[in-house]
Amino acid sequence: MNRKGGGAGAGKIVVLYLKEPREKLWGILLETGMAGIWFRGLELNSFEDYAHQEAGKKEPLVQPNTLFVPYLRVEKIVEDEDSGSLPSLSTRFRQVTGLKAGPHLTKGRRQ
Repeated sequence: MNRKGGGAGAGKIVVLYLKEPREKLWGILLETGMAGIWFRGLELNSFEDYAHQEAGKKEPLVQPNTLFVPYLRVEKIVEDEDSGSLPSLSTRFRQVTGLKAGPHLTKGRRQ
């Protein structure tokens, strides 16, 4: 997964498509290994709630989790990038909160 010239490697914000059961997760790749990946993020359907929660500095109801995902469950990994006039989720997070997604996700729970 860590290739010269790019690719979705450690430190990249991505959307994970998982199978059995089907899930979509948004977050940061922490580490890739022979058996799977370490990831910190949340379910894609919780993204807007999380961004608005963090913007308002409200009591945390939605928090990213750190998890190991075996490659057998990974359908695909898509790097979170702007696409033409459509903002990436990272850009959307920055627009709502004023914070960069990567450092915010890796810092763990907010104090």
